[in-house]
Amino acid sequence: MIESEEQATYVSSEAVQLATESWGWITPPESILRAAELSIQLQNLMVGEAVVKLGLMPEDKKNALLKSKPADRQTLDWLSTHEPQVKAAFDKIMALRDGIQYFDDLHNLGIVVHPDMKKLNLRRYCEEKRCVLGLMEQTKPVLCFGKWEDLERYRMAGRAERNEVKNIAPNHALAVGNPQRVTEWVAAAGSASTELDETAQKNLWLPTDTRDSEALRKFATLIDVAMSMASDIDINPLRSGQGRVMLRVNTKMQDPPGGPYLLSPEELTEVTRFIAKKCGANTTGARILKPCDGQLIYRSSAGEIFIRVSVIPLDPGGTSYDMLSVDLRLHKRREVAISLHSLNMQPDVIESCRKAAAYSQGLILFIGPTNTGKSTSIAGLIGLHVDLFGDSRKRISIEHPVERFVPGIKQISVPSKDLFAPYFESILRHDPDLVMIGEIRDQQTANTAVDAGLSGHLVVSTLHANDPIIGIRRLANMIQEDKRFDLYEAATLLVSQRLAMTLCDKCYQGAMRKPTEQEIDKFNEYAADNGITIKMPDGIPKLSDERHECDVCRGNGYNGVMPIFEVLPVTRTVKDLLAIGKFDYQNLGKHRTRTLVGSAMELVALGKTTLDSVFI
Repeated sequence: MIESEEQATYVSSEAVQLATESWGWITPPESILRAAELSIQLQNLMVGEAVVKLGLMPEDKKNALLKSKPADRQTLDWLSTHEPQVKAAFDKIMALRDGIQYFDDLHNLGIVVHPDMKKLNLRRYCEEKRCVLGLMEQTKPVLCFGKWEDLERYRMAGRAERNEVKNIAPNHALAVGNPQRVTEWVAAAGSASTELDETAQKNLWLPTDTRDSEALRKFATLIDVAMSMASDIDINPLRSGQGRVMLRVNTKMQDPPGGPYLLSPEELTEVTRFIAKKCGANTTGARILKPCDGQLIYRSSAGEIFIRVSVIPLDPGGTSYDMLSVDLRLHKRREVAISLHSLNMQPDVIESCRKAAAYSQGLILFIGPTNTGKSTSIAGLIGLHVDLFGDSRKRISIEHPVERFVPGIKQISVPSKDLFAPYFESILRHDPDLVMIGEIRDQQTANTAVDAGLSGHLVVSTLHANDPIIGIRRLANMIQEDKRFDLYEAATLLVSQRLAMTLCDKCYQGAMRKPTEQEIDKFNEYAADNGITIKMPDGIPKLSDERHECDVCRGNGYNGVMPIFEVLPVTRTVKDLLAIGKFDYQNLGKHRTRTLVGSAMELVALGKTTLDSVFI
């Protein structure tokens, strides 16, 4: 919960920087900056005020409890016994109020197990003290405890007792972290799991990695710019040996700010090989002869971003230099609760999602091409499920990899696409109420999803297809033939979506005009070809033919995107049609509660977008 303006306390950036430096960070991620600011604020508040500020208890309930608090009970201890959320956050409150950093998730901060944790004596010491020795930013040792009381016990211990750690890491920082994570890391130390942590460390791109290369520093600056405006960075090799770099902004490819960005042949080779090696796609540095992919975390003073990397050689053997097409998909990995209302989802679509999310079992699919917002909508649906049931339901996701952190669900990052199905089968033994699958991509995963959807689990996933009708048919062809009837019974809701570019609020002043005969004919022809019955609006946005400079949209007339949806609730009638093979638009189509084109036309009539967004 975000505090109100009355509760907010201003903290200077200088104070935050000093706090993170005292914790041992050189380039702290955004979550650490927020934690430092919160720590400074909490140090200036009474315990009860801190509990309210963190959103763990309303003011009136806190006041009522404090009135009945016995004189011999500590405030936080007393509040913890009456409010489970306060009890769960006890260690975090104590740490931050004492100026000690708290880690909700060590791994996602780029912290890795210290190599010396493989030593038996240190590992036994950490097991006894319930702590783990890690490395921040590859260099700074940090001793992280799972409980505040264990850290306090360590600080009060004699010098001889603390020397086990100090002899290895004399200048280590202190922290408190998620106790489950600390226990897992201690158990994994010295095993193959530590190798995974070392791999994660190698996949962390820090400013120190590029300080000796002008080409890499230049490209890192572009990533800093792209963080705030783009979903993808595309490196396209040219026959001249150069590389052209473009950004995908609001679904469209465009040059970066400042005009075309060209890499020289030498820069192109250096940048693409560095990225391929850093993301784990090509660890040997040898010439790439087949498609490969990987992932990395990029961190700089501009922030932190998770990057999925795809590398494809265009002409593996036909040139003397690398011709690598590289796509960098940018994901901001902050844990933020997403509301379906905040996504500009229409009320009827939200209501369809609410009904489906209220079921105890079933299969909900979000369908569409890559980069159309499906994962964001699923995050919103999980938020809706949390609103409906709170912590009374168990939620687990399996993803490759985890692209965004979603509150209210345990997220599992599958190390390989090949392990998707085995992971899925394993997590069902945890008896989750809701299972989120990043994508149904093979027969085994599809079969398991259907079985789960019929046996007391609500399954939510994505599928690559054009619309709900094609999507359900594609899934039916993917699974075993004897499970198709089970699929139709499990399915509860099919939602297809796209992203429509929205007009720039600064450039477009709201003027409307009547559509031309040519536009009407083009629209009617498109509607007839796609079996859609819909009326052209009487008024559509009137755009100026004049090009002008705009600091918001940079003169292209668009600034942002809005989702458009097609919804097919899988009612009993729809299930029966599917069971007899009626996959055609004439039969299934009339059961859609809205279509993509209809959604787009609503935005056109509201002056939010142009007719171009209708032709999907």
